[in-house]
Amino acid sequence: MKYGIAAALAASVALAACSNPADKASPRCPQALLVGDASNLVRFAKGSGRAVGDMAYEARFTGYQGSCEYSERGVEVQLATEIEVERGPAGTDGVIEFSYFVALPDRANQAGHKQVFPVRGSLAADKERMSYRDDIELFIPLKTPADGPATQIFLGFQLSPDEVEYNRNRRRKR
Repeated sequence: MKYGIAAALAASVALAACSNPADKASPRCPQALLVGDASNLVRFAKGSGRAVGDMAYEARFTGYQGSCEYSERGVEVQLATEIEVERGPAGTDGVIEFSYFVALPDRANQAGHKQVFPVRGSLAADKERMSYRDDIELFIPLKTPADGPATQIFLGFQLSPDEVEYNRNRRRKR
């Protein structure tokens, strides 16, 4: 990831807390955060410029729903990510292809973990947008269940350095 976790924390947007309503004694679920610089994706048609008319499609996270279950070894987290894709003026072929990630930050004496999920599809000729939902299961090892609520899960699109810079410039102009 070219944009560090520190930058991700500074620009993160909390989506929602997971819940485990069945067991009142269990700690809250880990918190999921949307990485600001990777919260949306604008793909341009190949060989085109970077003007609005060159946009093939735009994708953005519209939310997630989550739950978790603690065990002696850690916490099992179920996430349902929701992404909306909208066709741009140059999106004539309707082809959609991108990846998004779910990552855990580095912790003391333990390497961080990142999973990348590819999305491939197409927008029908008569459709301008589509919604995509993906169900993900993560196991997070913990020393004690009390460490769970302090654990953060980061979500974002897997972007090229140019795409990250485009997002930053776009945000500065707003």
